[in-house]
Amino acid sequence: LCSPHLPPLADDVVPPESLPSLRRVVMKDCGRMLHGEGTWRFLWRLPELSDLAVDCDTNVEPFAVAALRACASDGAAIATVRLSSLELGKCYRRAPGSAARAGDGPTATQVLAATSGLRVLCLRDCRAFDVSALAAIGRAELLHELAFGDTVRPHDPSLPQILSRFQNLRTLAFALNSSVLEVRDHRAVLQSLTSACPALRSVAFDTSTAELWANVRATDCSGRSAEVRWRFCGGTWIRSGVDLGAKSTAIAGPSID
Repeated sequence: LCSPHLPPLADDVVPPESLPSLRRVVMKDCGRMLHGEGTWRFLWRLPELSDLAVDCDTNVEPFAVAALRACASDGAAIATVRLSSLELGKCYRRAPGSAARAGDGPTATQVLAATSGLRVLCLRDCRAFDVSALAAIGRAELLHELAFGDTVRPHDPSLPQILSRFQNLRTLAFALNSSVLEVRDHRAVLQSLTSACPALRSVAFDTSTAELWANVRATDCSGRSAEVRWRFCGGTWIRSGVDLGAKSTAIAGPSID
């Protein structure tokens, strides 16, 4: 769904229980519709919703949070508990009708806190998103895929510690085609991310390197060390199936189905 002019949903227009098979909802550029608690109550009460893609700036989030609280107080089953895939767009602070600014603050923390089964999270067009908000995600061990948009930097020194909660993260992506986010020391980035997320299998970020292979020494949270080999292909670093060194199995991570 993409329409800036549709009004918010009313509770009696489309009862969510009448859509027992609806599992995926996409609502982008629907600012007027999302500026209403009724729309969010509809979303949170969908009985089988597992995949949601929606814009959520700070003008919208109060409605989303109020609807979450209303559903909880009514004793209703809340869809965020069942969500396995969540895409949040426009996570920046702005006044109605104004353009987003690079220094705007982050949002979406309370929505992330309501989830407990996320496997895939995509933060699209999230300018100045504070990655510390990821600490709000419940059951961090379930997250397998994480994608950042815009200004989250792969070489941010605070990022490895924040990502270390996600010990089963396998796919990580940063915005491409951005000179601001270009990584010059790709080995250092790969080393820090591999150490933080031992199950990591692919990492996408812009880099100026002409190298096709990179061997890095990574150490996991328990202090175990191994040499890990990465292959560069089309903007993505792919972890080799064979780790180097006698202790390579130490941080090889779980097998992938």
